[in-house]
Amino acid sequence: MIFLLLAIVCSAAIPVLFKALGRWDLDVRLVVPLNYFVCAVCGAVFSGQLYWYPAQSGGFMLSLTVAQGGLLAGNLFLLAYTSQRVSVALAAFASRVSVAVPTAAAFFLFDDRFTTSKGLGIGLALVALYLVTVPTGQQPQRVRSRALLPMVFVSYGLHFLFFKYVQEIYLTEQTHHLYLGQSFLFAFFLSIVPLLLSSSDATQATVSSRARSMGWGVLLGINNYVAVFLFMKTLSLPGWESSAIFPLFSFGVVLLSSVAAAVLFVERLHRLQLVGLAVGLVSVVLLNQ
Repeated sequence: MIFLLLAIVCSAAIPVLFKALGRWDLDVRLVVPLNYFVCAVCGAVFSGQLYWYPAQSGGFMLSLTVAQGGLLAGNLFLLAYTSQRVSVALAAFASRVSVAVPTAAAFFLFDDRFTTSKGLGIGLALVALYLVTVPTGQQPQRVRSRALLPMVFVSYGLHFLFFKYVQEIYLTEQTHHLYLGQSFLFAFFLSIVPLLLSSSDATQATVSSRARSMGWGVLLGINNYVAVFLFMKTLSLPGWESSAIFPLFSFGVVLLSSVAAAVLFVERLHRLQLVGLAVGLVSVVLLNQ
């Protein structure tokens, strides 16, 4: 249980940090790659081994780590953009109610028990996603930004599903750190592409701004690695079904990040969005039954 609680705290901190970065006008294009480089270093240090993983497990593992790295890089950029353009609470909500995707898949792939409450929970998760994304009279740009939330829902759902699949089929207690480090290394390579494509803009940043961006990148990297590793450890605990872990984890992250956003950034949600959040939390509870 302690692994799960710490994973919730670290995961809830990520969208909050991205919101803060936007407020301080720091360069996410620099923060994200450095974050993944730090994660890759953590993987190498904790595993006690340098890369490459395929030398030990065959070329197929290389394809898995490349795919995982792509999901990691794409999701973090998407979460950062959504946190800044929409809200921390709704970005965290969309990323965590996506638990409906791996929960539904767990019934077919991992022989989890299907119950009426879990089926209802999956349905309510989709209803909740609609309620928090439906237009409520905002300016056109804000309405278009709501389209980001379904994108976060789908991409994070695929990420969690892929994560559980690899952990269930291929990983052992001894290879968790090594697999994570390898995946984060590929995420680093992929995440520097936006920085390279916009290098002329990035060079205009002040030395102070770049230094602060790098410092926050290191902090985010340490937090991100701990969050992912602890979540993977929780998934590997004996006697815990993934269809129960995913909803419990999501409920904690949504609740904690929403409270933090209200306190730190005074975020206010419309009534329909609050209803959507409440429905989403109910769906998470039902998925945990």
